[in-house]
Amino acid sequence: DGDSVRASLFMKDSVRVLGEGSAGSVVLRDTTGEPGVIGVVMDSVGNSTILENFVFDDYDTGALIVALAGELIGDRFNRGRVGIHVRQAARPYLIGNLVEDADSVGVLNESSGGAYGANLIRGCDVGMVADGIGTPIYDTNVMCRNRVGFWALRNATPLMGGNAMRSNSSLGVLLESGAVPDFTENDLYWNGDADLAVANYQPHLATPLAFE
Repeated sequence: DGDSVRASLFMKDSVRVLGEGSAGSVVLRDTTGEPGVIGVVMDSVGNSTILENFVFDDYDTGALIVALAGELIGDRFNRGRVGIHVRQAARPYLIGNLVEDADSVGVLNESSGGAYGANLIRGCDVGMVADGIGTPIYDTNVMCRNRVGFWALRNATPLMGGNAMRSNSSLGVLLESGAVPDFTENDLYWNGDADLAVANYQPHLATPLAFE
């Protein structure tokens, strides 16, 4: 209770934490405004470590998953710099989460695998970013009303199918030179400058690659 609350969770392996009541009724909020504050940390935990049905408000980073796994299911991450940061993790699962109004990235995958499904990312500078090695699977996510919906950086190899990138102010999807996505049956529409952009692709080929 009260107007000044600072809360962080550091998850122990093989523990499930479930927010009781209706969705959004359990809220953790950082009101300090200090940089670098993280809402929940999952460090070297397995897939039996689950955080479900929580709201994280105003954290610099809402959730950090590093090394191995961990699951975020049905959580909400509001404002802050990065909603969810997955860093060098093998097989995390992010299912049915809402990430909105992040100043930088809604969901940042840095050299990680795992599965990302049925998440809604909106109002961020960039909805989702795949950066570095790893084979993350993105399925049935919606990225809307961001500046850029999805961004694959150099060396990223995401598997993407059934996602929707719509109503983003600049680009639906941006693929940098060196990114090698498996990009199949995704919906891209109503994006401001372009639905799909490929940036500075090298080397230039005398004969273009087939594009279906």
